[in-house]
Amino acid sequence: MAEPIFKTIDFKSDIKSAKVSHDGSVVIQLDAGEVDLNLLSEIMATGVVDVHIEGKQVELLGDDEADGQIDLLDKEGEDDGE
Repeated sequence: MAEPIFKTIDFKSDIKSAKVSHDGSVVIQLDAGEVDLNLLSEIMATGVVDVHIEGKQVELLGDDEADGQIDLLDKEGEDDGE
């Protein structure tokens, strides 16, 4: 079986900081628990890296701010009739 063209590494982390450097590039510092550093080094050595960042957003609303949104959240996965 042929080896895949791209190597991938998936890990969960928190974004510790993100800033734009003096040359216009974006520097993102991650705080991760378990990462295969050997595989990460191999990937970084290729010179071309695609980074995909996914996150979950949770926002708590007070009763006066809910505006019916709580009802929609309670019916997650149900067909809304459209």
